[in-house]
Amino acid sequence: MAVEARNLAVDLLVSVGGGSASDSAKGIAILLAEGGALAEHCDVFTPPDRLVHRDLRRPKVPLIAVPTTASGAEMTPGCGATTPDGIKLKFWDHKLAARVVLLDPEATADVPLAITISTSMNGFAHCVEGLYSLGKNPVTDALALQAVRLFAGAVPRLVADPADRAARGKIQAAAALGGMVISNARTALHHTLCHALGGRFRVGHGDANAVMLPHAMRFNLDVTAPEQAQIAWAMGVADQSDETAAARAADAVAGFAKRIGAPGRLRDLGVPRDQLPAAAEDVLHDRGLYFNPKPITSAKLILAVYEAAW
Repeated sequence: MAVEARNLAVDLLVSVGGGSASDSAKGIAILLAEGGALAEHCDVFTPPDRLVHRDLRRPKVPLIAVPTTASGAEMTPGCGATTPDGIKLKFWDHKLAARVVLLDPEATADVPLAITISTSMNGFAHCVEGLYSLGKNPVTDALALQAVRLFAGAVPRLVADPADRAARGKIQAAAALGGMVISNARTALHHTLCHALGGRFRVGHGDANAVMLPHAMRFNLDVTAPEQAQIAWAMGVADQSDETAAARAADAVAGFAKRIGAPGRLRDLGVPRDQLPAAAEDVLHDRGLYFNPKPITSAKLILAVYEAAW
């Protein structure tokens, strides 16, 4: 597509769809501006804490995005691409952010409900991780908590009545807020777990989010209790102390996923248990670990999270 775009001398790219459409447009923009192979322009993370960011300095062709899912990718300056051997490459350049994003609930009307559910879990996870990522700040906290409230209220409404246009609009708003969150706070362990599942086993990103999020939250709980208490309260877990609310947050998220019909176990997604160690090794080289509040230096720690989710 990049070759064709260069031959046509395009001066604008329009993405219509979900995260894959958005990321494809951003990838084309990178190649048009920077040349070479896409892999030459990705960020490189070396565990436990060394992140090398590739500075993509050249101007990028403008992007317009029309999202049809709830990933929120259209709001971010980042994108990902999977190599033929299943490794997720990550890119980051503020010049990749869409100049215009058109949020129209009608654009989502023909999208299968299962995709809206799974991508809502992705957007929801952006907010959860943004609340305790090392890149968090008071502004992203406010955006994330409002998005959690919107997702928690609107997705069950849409499941009950797929024709509920107002619910679709709130989901789109929540996804956009979540995209703003990770554009500033970034993502952490949870998304690295999902990236490896998608790259190695071709698991849908939204489905991976639904399964892995409660387990990533439990792994980080001992260093993120205040933030997880806020998540629980935003989801309606009431009349609880800080400590009790934090302890219930992951269960509240798991219960939310179950109520809306999202998958709950890796085995249900066709992930082979005997290949989880290889996926854990993949995670070690994902830049998201750089932003996780708890340092991760061993694939054994990652494997334990995968095993709990299997």
